[in-house]
Amino acid sequence: MRKDYKSLGHIFQIYARTWSPRIDRHDALVNEIVTFLKHKKFEVLVEPRRLTPAGVKKPGIVAWLPGYSAVVIDVALWLRCIF
Repeated sequence: MRKDYKSLGHIFQIYARTWSPRIDRHDALVNEIVTFLKHKKFEVLVEPRRLTPAGVKKPGIVAWLPGYSAVVIDVALWLRCIF
């Protein structure tokens, strides 16, 4: 087997050993954003569960200033692969 071989599992980071560190990075970024928004006086909900006709939805962050519209933020981390 070649040493430079990468499976789709490695490329898409779906292996169990990469799952926990990726979730930790996601959660750390969510916490940074929430801290920033609260400092700016936003009301913030983190991962609220909402029942919809399509099932339960769980956006990452819902933030709003009292009297204004809400903003929904879905944090996603991407791995940049160079081949």
